[in-house]
Amino acid sequence: MQPKFCILNLFVLASLAFSPFANADTDDIAANCSDIRLDQAPGAAMTELDSRIPHIAQVANDCSFYTATQLYDAWRFRYHEDHLDQLSSAFEAYVRMQEKQGKTDLETGGNVPANLKMLRGEGSCPRRYYNSTTGQDDDEVVFTKFYNTFKASRGLIANQNTNFLNPFPNAIADAPILLGPFFPAPTTSVTEQVNAIIQYMKSQNQQLLSPPMAVVTNPNLSLLQTDFTQNNFLSFIDQVIPEDCSENDRLQVNHNYAYSFHEYTAKFLSLEWHEDAPIARSINEELNKGVTKAMPVSIEYCSTVLDAGKSFKEIMSSYDPNCGPHASLVIGRRFNAAKNSCEFLVRNTWFQADPYSNDWEREANKDQIWIEANTLIKAVYRTTKIGPNFFDIAI
Repeated sequence: MQPKFCILNLFVLASLAFSPFANADTDDIAANCSDIRLDQAPGAAMTELDSRIPHIAQVANDCSFYTATQLYDAWRFRYHEDHLDQLSSAFEAYVRMQEKQGKTDLETGGNVPANLKMLRGEGSCPRRYYNSTTGQDDDEVVFTKFYNTFKASRGLIANQNTNFLNPFPNAIADAPILLGPFFPAPTTSVTEQVNAIIQYMKSQNQQLLSPPMAVVTNPNLSLLQTDFTQNNFLSFIDQVIPEDCSENDRLQVNHNYAYSFHEYTAKFLSLEWHEDAPIARSINEELNKGVTKAMPVSIEYCSTVLDAGKSFKEIMSSYDPNCGPHASLVIGRRFNAAKNSCEFLVRNTWFQADPYSNDWEREANKDQIWIEANTLIKAVYRTTKIGPNFFDIAI
């Protein structure tokens, strides 16, 4: 089942709470509604954005990383870079950010500006397991299986602290089905459960990934038991099947640039972060550059606008349960004469699994939706754009 939204970084969202997302820039929409698509050149074949950056389906809470890596790749394809035959792995970037922040679990999905800063400073890892049939990254699917297995196995240990159990109770209830023949009965020892998880991971890795990821031959069982007891999933999996993307493998913005996670500067990549500025103006300024110069615009917004349609009401806080924080790209604009309205084309990260309001037009075989501009801007609380010149900002 696809996620209905992704949980964005709550620390960053705190600054957005209790303030209106949309601004009164409907005049800008009326004045700027010429037709443009960044995935199609007028009268020509599909351009790089659509033909080289596939529609994807997020699995975990990583919509902001899928949005950021698509924008990052669009920038790489627009400006000079090597590795133009490679796409960036959003999932690897998601896990890397979790580890850098000292997380032990799969938690919030971050935010687009911070994600882009990490990518421009450290580079991205190549996407190796994209499945065009499902629209998903197979390594993310397998990783999620490992995650649920780790959590469910903890639920089989007597006297485990319930605060550490899987936040999705069904994974515990369905443990016998999920874990299958690899796992011993409940109340068994930590050692037995850890060994069972290792065997399960190795089996799934071999069966579901082609080529399989490299597996540690003799992992340190004592450290794995500690990680299991302390609920440190990210450390646990890294000791069994570590990420095999080294710095030399990464798709660098500039190989001659000395980068670090704490030094958010780059030679070529600029980044503009617009918050509390008129949303429509921010989007239109980019689209008005035309198909040869314009870049996609990242929007972070309340996903409930997708199924609420024109009935969506402006929400005053990203903490509102009616918001559903999410991230996508705006890649086009048009005037819909039949509806007498200006519309933005939104590329989403749900592939083809979720329904949308009949008020919006979904393109066939794509997760792209035409949404009335005046309604969409009520839901957007941040836009992020990248360009050819360096412009450093602080987050």
